[in-house]
Amino acid sequence: MTVMELYKGARDKKEFVELKQFLGSLEVAVADEEANRMAMQWAEQFCLSHAPIDIPDLTNGTIAVLGDFQLHTDNKKHFRHRPAPLANGFAGLIFAFSRRMNLGYACINLTLQSECKIMTNRGMIQRTFREKGLQYASQLALQNVRDLLEIVRWNEDHGVGIFRVSSDVFPWASEYRLPQLPDFPEIRELLEAVGRTSVRLTTHPGPFNKLAGEGATLKNTLGDLEHHSEVFDHMGLVPSHRNKINIHVGGAYGDKAETLLRFARNFEIYLSENLKKRLNIENDDKPGLYTVAELLPLYETIGTPIAFDYFHHSLHSGGLSEREAFELAVSTWTDATPVCHYSNSRRTHEDPTAKREAHSDWVYNLVQTYGHDIDIMFEAKMKELALMKYREEFLMPQPASVFDAQLPESLTRRGTHSGSLSG
Repeated sequence: MTVMELYKGARDKKEFVELKQFLGSLEVAVADEEANRMAMQWAEQFCLSHAPIDIPDLTNGTIAVLGDFQLHTDNKKHFRHRPAPLANGFAGLIFAFSRRMNLGYACINLTLQSECKIMTNRGMIQRTFREKGLQYASQLALQNVRDLLEIVRWNEDHGVGIFRVSSDVFPWASEYRLPQLPDFPEIRELLEAVGRTSVRLTTHPGPFNKLAGEGATLKNTLGDLEHHSEVFDHMGLVPSHRNKINIHVGGAYGDKAETLLRFARNFEIYLSENLKKRLNIENDDKPGLYTVAELLPLYETIGTPIAFDYFHHSLHSGGLSEREAFELAVSTWTDATPVCHYSNSRRTHEDPTAKREAHSDWVYNLVQTYGHDIDIMFEAKMKELALMKYREEFLMPQPASVFDAQLPESLTRRGTHSGSLSG
């Protein structure tokens, strides 16, 4: 299992060969009865109650501790936690690894933007587009896509499993089709490289998209949504809600029920099949718009899953508890792991003068998943920095002294092996 995971993690032939050579230098460690028993004990005592438990990976951790192996995590894209050193110097995995629950952030990597000027939102005003045309739009798009690949690979290296791609990668995308760009062959190669990474990619087109609209509003919405789906097509992503295109219904137009019917009708008539398989909807934060319960008929009609937004629900619950609304939304995902959006109130935690709907810079609470396997998109303003801070505060193991008092005596003995175990 471990070997196959490492091979799967290779991004190209060169890396595959390197991994193969690395594996050839390892000792084979067998999970005996003691290691299996210990893994089950750790699962009961130390794993986060809301995280799905992966016993095979946890067993790898117990073998490493019992045998005093150095623990490698070459395929770290799968892992939410790094190995945690215990007080006795062993590398121990106290919390279970999870391949199901990814944490992510949206659009901008502040670290790379600050240190390397890496960004994906280079653009221009309309006058510049008219003056410089498709050639300049292509140059900017090429730079943006190059940097998108850098950001996604940074995410892989730092265990970030889900990422929201900016809607601004292609400047003035409404005025052309991607194959018309002079640099499209190179752009397509880069997009394919992005699509081959392990990171789950999603997007959230802007609020002007109103699929229940009419006339020019509907026309513009269809063009923008199809553009986002086309980008995912060029990445080589199989159409499904794994790579969701997230929108809001966009308005009630004085009659919520009729608006949902119009949304469903336009969905069926106008959207491409690939877009239909990617589109999802989200609950709103204003009383005049839609709660999870009010969106359920739309799911039942056209199968669009509902992304649960915790913060929006806190502002507009419709009378449901968080758990009730959460579980209702999660139940609508049938072809992919559910994605939920999480943020805190800026007014409550950072600035009492902020607007009611304003998102905070950081994440201040542990996300409650109610025992479900989900992916979390953090919508905090500090982006990947907020995600890393959340990990440190809420997901990292407790101080070693806490474990020292509870670890079995067998964990304090140093083995004689000098090999290493790949996890």
